[in-house]
Amino acid sequence: MIYVSISVNFYLNLISMKNQIKILKLIVALVLAVSLIASVFVGWFMGVAEAETIGDKIHQYNSDIIVNENGSIDVAEKILYDFGDVPGHGIIRDLPFVYGSGEDRVAIIFDDFSVTDENGNPYDFIDYVDGYSLSLKVGDSDKTLTGEHWYYVNYKAHAVINNFLIYDELYWNVTGNYWEADVEKSVVKVTVLGGVKEGKKATCYSGGYGSENQDCTAEVVSDNSYRFTLDKPVYGGGFTVVAGFEKGIVKENASVGFNISGSSLSIYSPDVYIDGNKVLGKFYDSIMVFSGEHLVEVKSYGYEDYSAKITVAGFKTKMVDIVLEKTFFWRFVGEIFPWILLGFGLFLVFLLWFFKGRDPRGKGVIMPLYEAPDKLSPGEVGVIYDEVAHLHDISASIINMAVKGYLKIEKVEKEKKWYQFKADVDYFFLLQKDAADAKDLKDFEKKIFAGIFPKGGKSRVSLQSLGRRFYPVLSKVKELLYESMVDKKYFDTDPDKRRINYMVLGIVSVFLMTMIGVGLSILSDSALYAAMPIVGVAFFIVARFMPKKTVFGVEVNEKVRGFQMFLKATETDRLKKMFSPSEYKNVFEKYLPYAMVLGVEKQWSKQFEGLYKGMPDWYVGANQTNMFIFMNDLGRWSRYGEKQFVAGAPNSGWKSSGWGGSGGSSSWGGGSGFSGGFSGGGFGGGGGGRW
Repeated sequence: MIYVSISVNFYLNLISMKNQIKILKLIVALVLAVSLIASVFVGWFMGVAEAETIGDKIHQYNSDIIVNENGSIDVAEKILYDFGDVPGHGIIRDLPFVYGSGEDRVAIIFDDFSVTDENGNPYDFIDYVDGYSLSLKVGDSDKTLTGEHWYYVNYKAHAVINNFLIYDELYWNVTGNYWEADVEKSVVKVTVLGGVKEGKKATCYSGGYGSENQDCTAEVVSDNSYRFTLDKPVYGGGFTVVAGFEKGIVKENASVGFNISGSSLSIYSPDVYIDGNKVLGKFYDSIMVFSGEHLVEVKSYGYEDYSAKITVAGFKTKMVDIVLEKTFFWRFVGEIFPWILLGFGLFLVFLLWFFKGRDPRGKGVIMPLYEAPDKLSPGEVGVIYDEVAHLHDISASIINMAVKGYLKIEKVEKEKKWYQFKADVDYFFLLQKDAADAKDLKDFEKKIFAGIFPKGGKSRVSLQSLGRRFYPVLSKVKELLYESMVDKKYFDTDPDKRRINYMVLGIVSVFLMTMIGVGLSILSDSALYAAMPIVGVAFFIVARFMPKKTVFGVEVNEKVRGFQMFLKATETDRLKKMFSPSEYKNVFEKYLPYAMVLGVEKQWSKQFEGLYKGMPDWYVGANQTNMFIFMNDLGRWSRYGEKQFVAGAPNSGWKSSGWGGSGGSSSWGGGSGFSGGFSGGGFGGGGGGRW
């Protein structure tokens, strides 16, 4: 306890002595931060309080509505808006054009908008779609207003009359339920053109949305007119009127739906017009229209304009299937140009290979050659033959060194387990003589030898053990092997580095072609551009063939192929004439590594059946006396060895085979306003505010 007390006191003293200035700075910073946050909060609260106390009023919200014979209505709203002492630029009037949901969802058409003051002077306004509402933004951003101002908002709404079996009605939300200002007074006059003889009735509702309050007066003034008066102000609510009249005065309503498709992958959202009026809802919504004939027009970017007349029966929904055809230009861009562009890209890839990767012409003559040209080792022959360093080139090089007496290969069969069909086999390399100063070995062969038999190491090395230490040697062996190709003027540049560089460019081009293809697909509305990555893939594939030989390298390669011809096609009788029996063994073993790198070792061994009956001295423990069995055994060793050479290596850059390598009635306005009506029901509605 004493120790703890002393320790605490020590650290408190240390703080007070060394860090009190930092602590004071921290306290000051905290105070300033709290003050800043408090000031921001107070400013926000005062702003909210100010917004809530703006107190805008709508002193008058009058509306004259004319019901036309085709079921449309002309609306003239007269709004006396009081901005109070807080300046504003004007008002916003929101008009919903989509009603209902699911299968009952319909859209109506608005047009003929104008906004003036009480003297008929026009206001500037813009209209825009905000969700499922059309908004009119009235005013000038460079001017501000205070106090009272009249706004006369005029528009036409199409096909908004509810049709029933024995009567029709206008069910109209006059003010909307979502004004930011309170509505104090409202007088609505509805006039039905053509005159009403019977069935005249009227009602109204006020209050918030869904309210059935009737703090309002509804009366039939004459044969064709109705008057509705709001008796009490509505705070945060609206005023809805219902005018009923006999059937036959206006046309019956119907609806039209569209199924629009294009001639390609997708289609831009089209503009749909009915009788010249633009439909604001989505093209797949049911659009309210009067029964009868209508002109339908569809316009979409990149497509020919569509125009057709349709006839719609009352109380029915007519689905119109429209297939848009692309313009000639966009057909060309979307259907023909992608192939041109793809072909051009592939042609460029071909030109790249033709000028940068194609080998020059050689003599063009391949004659049988009875020995390796230019004193090439088997590994070098393998690289100049196919321009790639394979793992079997390593195997062949090891056999070449075995033939020359530097090592032997020992096959050891392990004890067979009771559950095995065949005993496991391991191979060992037996050191015969040092190769460090060998004049008949190439540098890369000496590197292989040193990798198997490191200086001071064992003279008997298990092939399986090489996997733990040999794969780092491969990188240097590959480097030396390719260097020898450049030093001997067979290639101007390292073929592997050249191939890798072009492969990297190929990968980059695949990415770029994918991005270009996606961009062009979106721009042209054509999926064909998705094929553009093929150009990049072709680039990547061609990279394999980009190493370019010199003229001398081509001539040597022709000789290599002539040598391959000899190893593959020389008949046994021919060999008897070319070599004496005492030479059969040396000839077979000397050229066996070359036959391996050129892929003709089976043909080469078959030609010596009956000529060479013994087994190589450098391959021990096999107990084989048959050449066919020996070659199968040797192939097994080669495959096993290639796996061990790269065991544990993530990627050595080497390649080997298989490795790396819808009658009766219609009420779209939300039911009848005389039975189950409420404030906010029917068509119309919306709201607004200042800006």
